[in-house]
Amino acid sequence: MPNANKITITSGTSGSVIALHSKSRPPEVPIVSSTIVLTKEQKQTAILIMQGWNNEKIGQFLYLSEKSVICRLTKLFRLLEVKNRIELMACLEKNPRLMAVPRFKSIAATRQEIVLMKEQRLKAALILASVVRETEGEIKNNLQEVLGLLQPETSYF
Repeated sequence: MPNANKITITSGTSGSVIALHSKSRPPEVPIVSSTIVLTKEQKQTAILIMQGWNNEKIGQFLYLSEKSVICRLTKLFRLLEVKNRIELMACLEKNPRLMAVPRFKSIAATRQEIVLMKEQRLKAALILASVVRETEGEIKNNLQEVLGLLQPETSYF
């Protein structure tokens, strides 16, 4: 079989991928803009595609209809400018930052943010308390004034 297709098994960071390649050249992988960011849902779908799952299986796993999975894939293909699953996998292998999880801040930075948030809340509470005190004082004065007007004048004969 001189013109037969060949099957290749590629092992990458996301697991093994089985692909059927014809004698034509390999898929062209676009260089993805650094401004493109995948959503959590897009990353989930892409991971399952890279593991070789079909639309029906992805839908069952993510509690989606097959039509919703197709819609997600279409949006992902358009975003990354790829035509099929093979090109999608090649694109994700070539652009690993697309699947990267954002780094967490250090514990010290997180503690500083918590302290700042607590200070801001405390300031807001003190401002609110002073406004309430002023309002309470105004209400008491107004109430005394109204009560004074409501009391009948006493007259002595």
